[in-house]
Amino acid sequence: MKKVSYLPIYKDDYVGIKLINGEVFFSYPYELNATIKTDKNLSHIFLSSLTEFNDYLFSNGTSNPNNFYFYSLQWIIKDYISNGIKRKRIIEFYKNSKGRINWKQTIKKSQTNLTKEGIIFSDLISEKNTELEDEISKIYQFCLAYATSVIGWIYGINYTYNLSINKRNSISILKKELMKSFKDESQIKLKHLINIIEEAEYSAANKNVTLFGLETYHQVYEFLLKKVFTNSFSSFHNININPKGVWEINKSLYESSSLRPDFVIEDDRSVFIFDAKFYRIGNYKDKISVNYLPSTSDIQKQIIYGDYIKTKTKKEVFNVFILPTKSEMFLSFLGKAYIPSINSNKHHTIVSFEIDLEKLLFMSYNKQKFDVNYLKNLIYSNSFH
Repeated sequence: MKKVSYLPIYKDDYVGIKLINGEVFFSYPYELNATIKTDKNLSHIFLSSLTEFNDYLFSNGTSNPNNFYFYSLQWIIKDYISNGIKRKRIIEFYKNSKGRINWKQTIKKSQTNLTKEGIIFSDLISEKNTELEDEISKIYQFCLAYATSVIGWIYGINYTYNLSINKRNSISILKKELMKSFKDESQIKLKHLINIIEEAEYSAANKNVTLFGLETYHQVYEFLLKKVFTNSFSSFHNININPKGVWEINKSLYESSSLRPDFVIEDDRSVFIFDAKFYRIGNYKDKISVNYLPSTSDIQKQIIYGDYIKTKTKKEVFNVFILPTKSEMFLSFLGKAYIPSINSNKHHTIVSFEIDLEKLLFMSYNKQKFDVNYLKNLIYSNSFH
């Protein structure tokens, strides 16, 4: 198994797994650092958040092509855990040998004599199951050994296979087998094996390989919050809630780009506008710096959302920032953000909370929902009136 270096990330930077000079580097948000080195389940759940978000991107027409190799590495380890090594089995028949008697072959191939004691067979045909180390099995074991050397630490599993294979020849064998295969299960297996060999070949030829990951984590963070806090995107009954600038030149109007809230919760009397801010106040609470907090432009943008949505819906509007942290509590009040000269409405104050990132990951992974009514009460109780 390759050496694994754990790299907590202190800003919104690359997260995931890289291979550098044959060593595994695992990057993740530093809020997980206290637990992730000893809790393999957390490593698995964190990486699952990346794969789930990548699936979401893929369903919308975009994704990172490197991630397909990672899926194949995951697949073969899970397949091995569930099914073990599958080898080609053949049945061989033997005369008058120890083993399970095959009566069909005995009746077919032996001479019979009818006696007072019953039927006497000249020969008893026994059978033995024999496993053959066929080419596909050899390739599978090579791929499994490679997969466990790279990500086996996530599952606490290692598999050693000392025989080498010719990678180009093996890919050719797999592709020929794929053309002959009509079973979905076999096709999936063969495609994953091809992916793994291609990945192993590429990694051997390159010193720095991005195996699986994303350049930033803030979109995943927003995705997790939406899953835990909402059942679906609010429809607003076909009301456009994205403010858009307009240019007027020579009596002609030109629309500019739209602003889009991260996510919104609506009920009969109120609208709650959420901004998932992947800022890291975390360990800096004792020495607050604006460098670790949403900027004035972030505050101003929320105020614009609030003004626009209040005009459109005629409802009471609340603005909310949510920042990640490591905490005993799932969600805790952090403070309030506002611009002193613009503070005439409730939504001009952005109520801010910290959320424990580890607990958020577990809730999302287990498909749990946070009590929205409790969330609303937290926002009500900490808002300016």
